[in-house]
Amino acid sequence: MPDRANHLARTLISRLSNLRTRFAEEGLREPDRRQRIDEIEKVLVVELGTVDPATLASIEAAEPNPLPGQAAGEREVAAFAAFLRRQLAALL
Repeated sequence: MPDRANHLARTLISRLSNLRTRFAEEGLREPDRRQRIDEIEKVLVVELGTVDPATLASIEAAEPNPLPGQAAGEREVAAFAAFLRRQLAALL
């Protein structure tokens, strides 16, 4: 069973990928940083309660950005999960 950081990593990557896909399908440009942070915040508020803006920004900066229509590789997921473990240690 994946640990909580791995679950969060996969969930965040999936949600941000879906956001990018939705924008592309609607003929819009890539979501901007604020839109990506808002999506991250939605996930973390549900999963962890609340997270400060600096943490949200650092997570957005570290999030893997696979090519449209492609899943993130296992190494990317593992690295992102390790990053989340460090950043969110007190909340996991």
